[in-house]
Order: sequence, then structure tokens, then C-alpha cells
Amino acid sequence: PEIVDHISNGRTVVAHNFAFEQVISNEILEKRYGWPHPRPEQGECTAAEAAAMALPRALEQAAAAAGLRTGKDLEGRRLMLKMCRPRRIEDDGTIVWWDDIDLQLRLAAYCETDVEVERQLHKRIQRLRPTERRVFQLDNLMNRRGVHVDMDLVLAAQKMAVRIQNRLHGEICDATRGEVTKTTQVAKLLDWVHRRGVQTENLDKYAIPLILADPMTPNDVRLALELRLEAAKSSTSKFKAFVDRTSADSRLRDNLMYHGA
Repeated sequence: PEIVDHISNGRTVVAHNFAFEQVISNEILEKRYGWPHPRPEQGECTAAEAAAMALPRALEQAAAAAGLRTGKDLEGRRLMLKMCRPRRIEDDGTIVWWDDIDLQLRLAAYCETDVEVERQLHKRIQRLRPTERRVFQLDNLMNRRGVHVDMDLVLAAQKMAVRIQNRLHGEICDATRGEVTKTTQVAKLLDWVHRRGVQTENLDKYAIPLILADPMTPNDVRLALELRLEAAKSSTSKFKAFVDRTSADSRLRDNLMYHGA
């Protein structure tokens, strides 16, 4: 009751990564159990405060940098990550969790340690200045609103990328006379390049342009490496990121990290 009263009366709620606490509070505690949820302006985030002081954002690293006696329970963290995933899924679709009572008790102890570390860190570091706090709150607002994603366009682009990738596979197979059947077979391609008389330690993004710039590079090697470069563009991997991260309402959220790249 004292926690419910504290939040309901608009008092400060401190957390390490306050945005996560907001989501848990709004989507789980409030909807399932009727708890009040803290408004954004109530939040104080030790991760943001640490970042603003040029300290590491991660709790265990921030605690070490601040010289705290109590560190994050890394064994407990591994258990937490394990318990987040199903133990197994039965043939009928039933999900079996890692939820034995001893594991639950160990997880609770991990949470208690985390809270104590956060308390110590909160006492050690500085609060955000008013101007910085407004920036932090704006980031929070923008992350909760998200940005619209045209999923029809993303899915169409993804299909097109697959078609082009398959075409490039066919072209590199032709260029190497069947010795390399996919642009992703870098080890095979490197071996083939060596047998064509081109000496290079690897085929990374730095090595390939040097080989292409060499007038002595055979034409078939030149073509194969150009195909490899074309297929290795990382921009197409963003389509999968859009699909994985966009919510059911077609909005992509949590795109900004305060004081982070």
C-alpha cells in the first residue's frame, strides 16, 4: 500500500533504465493487477544520470566506475535471462518455464541485490540538471510515441532483396564456373581467388577494393568480387530489423538512447 500511495501521489520513482520500469508498470502491473503507473515526469533514471556523467550505462559497469562496494549479481543475471526463455515447448504448444521454487527464490535475491546497487549508485552520482532532464523526458516521450513504419513497403522490399540475392548467387556461380555457388561462401571464394593467382589474406571490405584496383586482377575474379561486394551490403539487413521491432500498430519505438549513440 505504501508503494501504491507513493506513486499515486506523484512522488519520485527511481530506476536504472526507467523506460523499462514504465513498460512493466503500464503493461503488466496496471493492466493485470490494478497498480498505478508512474508518469514520465516522476521518473529518475540512474542509467541516464550515469551516462550524463560520462560513466558506463550498464549497472555493473557504472557501479564499478563509481567505486561501489556491492556489485551487480552476474550469476543472478544469467539465471534471469534463462528464466525469460521457455524450458521447452510441448507438442501441443504448452510452454514449460524454468520456474522451480528454488529458482524463483534465487531470482528474488538477484532482484534485491540489483535494487541495493541502484540505491548506492543513486546516492553516489549527480542528478540531471533541469535542462538535461527536459531532454531526457523528451527522449522518453518520443520513444513511447514511436515513428510510423510502412510495413507493406518493408515486406515488398524484403522480397525484392531476396530475389536480387538469389540472382547474385546465380551470377557468382557462373563467374566461378560452379566452384562458388553463393555470394556468402567467403572461404570458398577466397580459395578460388588464390587459385586464380590473386594473393590476399582475406576478402573483407578493405581487401576487395585493393584487388579490384589492381590492373593485373583477372576479369573473372574482378566480376566475382564485385558480386560479393554487391551482395554484402548491410542496408538490406535493416528490413528484418523493421519487421522484428515494429509493433502491431505499425509504429517503431525505443529508437533513441539518451546520451547514447
